[in-house]
Amino acid sequence: MGASGYGQDQELLALEEYLQKYRADLVIVWLMPGNDIWNNTFRTHTVSRTDGPPKPAFWLENHVLKGPTERIGERTSSLYLLQLLRNAFGGFEAAWSRRLPPADKGMAAIPPEFATTTAATQEAIETQQSHWSMFLTPTPPRVQYGIELTRALLTRIQNTAARHGARFATMAEDRTTAAARAAWTGGANPFFEPPQPKAVERDRRYWIADLEAYKNNVSETTKGFPLFLIPIRIIDHHKEGDAHLNVGGNTQIMTDFAARLVESGFVDRQTDG
Repeated sequence: MGASGYGQDQELLALEEYLQKYRADLVIVWLMPGNDIWNNTFRTHTVSRTDGPPKPAFWLENHVLKGPTERIGERTSSLYLLQLLRNAFGGFEAAWSRRLPPADKGMAAIPPEFATTTAATQEAIETQQSHWSMFLTPTPPRVQYGIELTRALLTRIQNTAARHGARFATMAEDRTTAAARAAWTGGANPFFEPPQPKAVERDRRYWIADLEAYKNNVSETTKGFPLFLIPIRIIDHHKEGDAHLNVGGNTQIMTDFAARLVESGFVDRQTDG
């Protein structure tokens, strides 16, 4: 289950509700590092009039996980219309951001070595609510906070699974493969635009993005957790201009992942009779 802006915060709350009634042998978190970290950091998906009310959120106080602000489905205010109006004008994020470390506001000029390697974005990269955030170098304090918060949420999910007798792992698709690169025609994409690093521009401000920074940040996020990285190996894995996996892409990833779970000994092969 999922919705725009929801990450490990929603997954934790949904798992807690699920395990009150049912059991599980495995709890697998399908990570999307390109957006999970900033989705976990903020109350809404972006500062936008179309993102709806704020979602349940967690935060860190002195490196300790706190929250949630509410449970899934609970309203943050009885004055629901006021809630929507405040969100439409960025009021919730403006207040929430005061909890967070500072964002990297970018540079006023392109460094000369990046003058011919720029990409533009319409996302809120200036607050690090962007798919580029994990690529920024050096890693901004706000992104570093998001990584620590995500690790705390994954630890809570892992501990919740263990209390109920379930094994825990994380999984992610590898979008740096030749098949993934060959398939993409949808415009600027941090994975598929060599040379790296490069400059990213929004409103005449500039940030430096680097694929190696992304890889290092993902490694820090998943360090110590079981991780299965499943390569995208078919070209026809998404719809035109939409990076989300289509039926074929999901089938390939899940089939390969199931095989890896068995081959690694993480689960036993099931047989009939």
